[in-house]
Amino acid sequence: MLTAGPTRAGLVPRSYVRHVASALSVVDAAHQDAAVKAKLTKPQAKSLLACKQRLQKETRPSEGDEWSTALAADLAALAADPSAFDVEPDLGDLEAEAAEREKPTRDSIFSMKPEDITFALVNAKLEEATLSLGKRGMHKQEQLNLLLFLRKHAKTRAQEAAVVTQLVALMLALTPASALFLPASVWRRAVLYVCQLLDLAESVDPAESSRPSTTPVPPGPAPRLTPTPTGAQAASGVAGSGSFRELCAAAGHGGDRADGLGAGCDEVPCNLVGLVERLDEELHKCLQVTDPHTAEYMSRLRDEAVLLALTQRVSMYLESRKDNAGVARIALRQLEHLYFKTDAVFAALRRACAEPMPVTMRDIETRMSFALERDDGTAADADADAVDEDEREDERLADGNALGGPSGPGARPDLSGGATVLLRLAFDAGDAADGSGLAPLVRRLAQICFQHGDERAKARALLCLVFHLSLRNEFYVARDTLLTSHLADSVSVMDLGTQILYNRAIAALGLAAFRCGLLPESYQCLGELYGSGHAKELLAQGLILSKTADKTPEQEAAERRRQVPFHAHVNLELVETVHLSCCLVLDLPSLVRGGRGAMQSAPFRRLMDNQAKASFIGPPETVRDHVMAAARQVLLGDWRGGFSHVAALRAWDLLPDREAAMAMLRRELQRIALKARRDGGRRCWALLPPSLSLSLSLSCSLFPPPPPAGDDTTLLRTDAPPKRGLT
Repeated sequence: MLTAGPTRAGLVPRSYVRHVASALSVVDAAHQDAAVKAKLTKPQAKSLLACKQRLQKETRPSEGDEWSTALAADLAALAADPSAFDVEPDLGDLEAEAAEREKPTRDSIFSMKPEDITFALVNAKLEEATLSLGKRGMHKQEQLNLLLFLRKHAKTRAQEAAVVTQLVALMLALTPASALFLPASVWRRAVLYVCQLLDLAESVDPAESSRPSTTPVPPGPAPRLTPTPTGAQAASGVAGSGSFRELCAAAGHGGDRADGLGAGCDEVPCNLVGLVERLDEELHKCLQVTDPHTAEYMSRLRDEAVLLALTQRVSMYLESRKDNAGVARIALRQLEHLYFKTDAVFAALRRACAEPMPVTMRDIETRMSFALERDDGTAADADADAVDEDEREDERLADGNALGGPSGPGARPDLSGGATVLLRLAFDAGDAADGSGLAPLVRRLAQICFQHGDERAKARALLCLVFHLSLRNEFYVARDTLLTSHLADSVSVMDLGTQILYNRAIAALGLAAFRCGLLPESYQCLGELYGSGHAKELLAQGLILSKTADKTPEQEAAERRRQVPFHAHVNLELVETVHLSCCLVLDLPSLVRGGRGAMQSAPFRRLMDNQAKASFIGPPETVRDHVMAAARQVLLGDWRGGFSHVAALRAWDLLPDREAAMAMLRRELQRIALKARRDGGRRCWALLPPSLSLSLSLSCSLFPPPPPAGDDTTLLRTDAPPKRGLT
């Protein structure tokens, strides 16, 4: 098959047209000749049919594709007059025509007088913009200029809300095909337009208000934002083209009224919950792929407070409209951003959001001109010409240079402007300033999901609540909440995201049991998670890339999309340290009494076997090495040496009360070492001779009694004769 790209003049080469016409005639002749078709084998006939279909597809004119349209016109001219087609046109004229054709044409509405722009005309142009959104060859700057112009000339607040809804959809459509997430500057622009949409929905009619207004507000009642009916529209949060026809019909006219006003037009199809969920997903994807040790990650992490403030405002609007299902979906999004935070982090969030947060965005970051938001539109022509770039420039938005400046001098002559929106993240007045109000807030959000959410929302809210209770060391409450829900019986048939959240809740529950001193409970919670050998994958905190893995590229991409951002990770080193410490305390007595077969933990038994087979054991380096060194010392009766190895692990610094955990481990290691000397005898490789194994002085030095509690004192008589007994 012959292929050719656009020439310098932007037209189809004459030689390419002749070859395509010749191929068409040969294929059509072979298809119409029955004798030729009878001699063809089955693969040959299939190839002939595929060739004919490919030729028909390449030569069929399509809307918006200049290449196929020009090729179809040249083929028709060649069939009409082959002799005239042989004359080659002047290249200079072709280049001038192509340059004139490629120059973006401005819509006629820009040259109209404001009094000539009616409600129906704005509605028709809005419908055209909606239909062209996402199509191939769409000029994004022209689309933006048209929407900004339509917003300035909207006749009612409902119509302006419809235009702003389309502006949000345009911002969300600016992600290039090769991008992994929406650029930060475009994301903040979308937040700005959602806030303006809420301003319109919550505004008061100027005719009914006695307060002076500093910004011009179109007349009419405040619009009601209603969810879109279809699933695809609900996912994007933007209405389809038919909704704008309904908007015009609801106005009670078809453009025949001179003023273009419609008192009945007060409903705008817009899914606010879908918009918030899309913004949340874009922020989540950005945090997934950004290096957590860079300033860019911290900058995007500050946008989490912006998103929480936006969700809070959307939730208040939905509550005023009695949309309980939407409130539950927003509450789940808020809960998923708060359940893993500690009181200290929440207190820092409260201090950072004590004042309204200014969200500032510059036009140079978006590589788009928003001059029509700042003036009367006189610079629209210059902006349209200045921002006319190749689509390759847009592809660079999602690369590492998403926040970079213009590509060359003079490429963006009017991108010095920007915009700012103030968002306030408010909490209940009864919350304490030290962050203790996080637990009531998490419980309240979970209760909203329990009352009005679907089954998936209820399950995720319950797991978030269990995780948060475990974080606050309320082990018994978290355990009873999880057991009474019977969620463990059905979690295997839920979606993978919920299963990952279940694994995170179980890990948090095991850590909470250890902090409370409940070593058997912690051992049971962390045993299956750590024993699988895939704790990192089960918690979605990284990928284990292996050459022998039988995963397809699609499966790896799907697994990457499920990863948890770095700031929400459960520390894997702490999980391993806690689990192996529990195995040390619970499995060593079983090893002493019944041998290796009595041990419950298979991973710990393998570690002990590998240690017994090793010919040389070096100094401990990893968590496993420290625990194995501690096990050797404890079995020898030296609990102090074993405790020094365990206490040297750095993961203990992550515990809020490290001293209490170390005191608990010290007591347990003393008890195990005493049992090892009592029950093991020579099987435990005791260093001391059997004649001294029951020495009272040695036992007291190895296992000193605990200090007296309270005011209890022991009176010793110094003049009493020494008692005879064990020496």
